[in-house]
Amino acid sequence: MKKKNTKVKHEPQKQEATKPMVRSFHKVAQPTSAPSSWANLFVKETPTVEEPTPITAPIITAPTELKEAKRVVQQYDMNKLIFKYTRSAMQSRGLTNRNNSCYINATLQALLYVPSFYHLLMNLNDMQLDPNQFPLTRLMIRFVKEFGKTTTSFLPEYILEHMIKHKPKTLKFGDQHDAQEFLLYILQTMHEELKQEHEQEQEDDWQEIVSGKKNTVNQVQSFESPISRLFGGYMRSQVKKRNKQGSLTKQPYYIIHLPIHDGIDTVSESLHELCVRELVTDSNLTKQISLETVPPVLILHLERFTYHDQTIKITRHIKFEQTLVLDGQIVPFSKIPEKDYRRYFELVSVVCHHGNKATGGHYTAHVKANKWVHIDDTLIEQETISQVLDQQAYMLIYQKKH
Repeated sequence: MKKKNTKVKHEPQKQEATKPMVRSFHKVAQPTSAPSSWANLFVKETPTVEEPTPITAPIITAPTELKEAKRVVQQYDMNKLIFKYTRSAMQSRGLTNRNNSCYINATLQALLYVPSFYHLLMNLNDMQLDPNQFPLTRLMIRFVKEFGKTTTSFLPEYILEHMIKHKPKTLKFGDQHDAQEFLLYILQTMHEELKQEHEQEQEDDWQEIVSGKKNTVNQVQSFESPISRLFGGYMRSQVKKRNKQGSLTKQPYYIIHLPIHDGIDTVSESLHELCVRELVTDSNLTKQISLETVPPVLILHLERFTYHDQTIKITRHIKFEQTLVLDGQIVPFSKIPEKDYRRYFELVSVVCHHGNKATGGHYTAHVKANKWVHIDDTLIEQETISQVLDQQAYMLIYQKKH
């Protein structure tokens, strides 16, 4: 088979399991080391890319991985999955905290109340997936089915047991861990279980510049899953020298990490900071980042922790809206028309971290059920949207308006 030129794909950087992630937009990626995070066992080692990487990418593996696995995978028809975005009539239910499992509880609550994710799990349940080939997916289906049976608080022990069984030595059960890292682990693992190979047509303006020559890439082999369809997007990174052809790369993401340093007071300002054109070197090279594609469910992680001589938490309020609008700087009008509904997102879940230490503290969730509720493990309280918008958010989950 003739080898095709493919674009540079950026894998996620290694993350510390015991503290929230912080990305510096202006730092150059460093060489990778041995895995220090339990989630990183699912990430394939890649060579260092000498350019800034502002986001964490989902696992979109190369076709060779499927060949190396040499296993017969139960097939299911992804096209039969129906992505619904209407809210379910599910009642609120608390989750028992077992040995500092609040980061798990808050994350599961935030995910469960994303309408499209809830309907996806119920849809997958009808396909009778093999639990040996789709272990975490089956456990998540079991969780959502049991969740709706009653309003009494319960402990999803099978999910905790799965975490203990598949954890690396770096994860000690009972320690506090980062909610956004656990969320990324769920999405990556379910994607790996459900992925199917497909050919992705490339747009004409996507080109790869190699040794001064322009190479047009027409097709690229990749993997797709219901998870990547629902949560996965691509960032477009263009490095260009004045009056010369530039290079373009696409970086996949599930979670967008937002800087909230001094001078940034809103989520919108942080998104613009991420997508601002900047001078890369003194040789008139500029780098422009924008969202190439936006998934139906958009997850934003506010980088509240900075690490220097000591860990410092940014505790000031960062304003976020009930309706998020992505303007032309964030998503070019050439990709999505200005007034298109795909630019409008509705807030569905908020995860908050309480406390000043990255290795401790407490996680709670604010979710939109029939009404907005605050869920603190087993404690559930109704609240208004004004109270939600006053929170010191750590993660925000938005779903496209339909």
